[in-house]
Amino acid sequence: MSLSQEISQGILSVSRILRGIPDSAQPVPADHDVAWRSFVAVLVCLPLAFVLGGLQWNYFDPEGKIGLPVYFSIVVVGHVLAWFGYALLSLQLAIAMGAQKYWLRYIVLWNWLNLFQFLVLLAGGLPEQMGLPVQVETLLDVAMVVAVLFMSWRIAAEGLGIPGVRAAAFIGLEMIVSLFISSVTQTILKAAVQAAT
Repeated sequence: MSLSQEISQGILSVSRILRGIPDSAQPVPADHDVAWRSFVAVLVCLPLAFVLGGLQWNYFDPEGKIGLPVYFSIVVVGHVLAWFGYALLSLQLAIAMGAQKYWLRYIVLWNWLNLFQFLVLLAGGLPEQMGLPVQVETLLDVAMVVAVLFMSWRIAAEGLGIPGVRAAAFIGLEMIVSLFISSVTQTILKAAVQAAT
C-alpha cells in the first residue's frame, strides 16, 4: 500500500469511527512501518498549526516585539514535543493496561485524528475574530473542548479495543501532556517578549 493510500485509509477510518460506524478501526493494520509513516500527519497538520498560532499571536506579542519567525519557531517546537511526547507516553499507558496489542493501530488513528481536531480548534478560534458577544464565544469554546475530548475518547476506545472508561485514561494523559507543553511554551514566549523589550 502506498503512503497516499495509507493516509486516505487513516483519515477515512477516523471519520467512520467518529460517525459511530462499527468496526471502522479494523482496516488499519497494527504494523510498525504503517505506524511510523502515519507521523507524516505532523507535517500535514503543520499549516493548520501555523494558522492557529497566527490567531493567538496578538495575545502573546501584540506589539510584534519578537516577530513572527521567532514566535512560530517556539510554537512549532512545542507542537512537535507535545505530539511525540504523548505518543511515547501513550505506549507506556497501553502496556500498563495490557492494551499494547493494538497500540500501533491506535497511534495511526490518533495521528490522523489530530487533523480533525485542528480543524475544530480553528473553527472555534474564528468567533473571537468576528467580535461575537463574550457569552457566545464562551459557549462555543466549551463546545469545542467537548468535541475535541469526545473525538480522542472515541479513537482510544475503538483503536485500542478497550472499554470507554479505560479509554478515558488516555484522554487524561493527553490533556496532561498538552497542558504541560502549553504552559512551558507560553512561559518561553512571555520571556522572549520581555527580553525583547
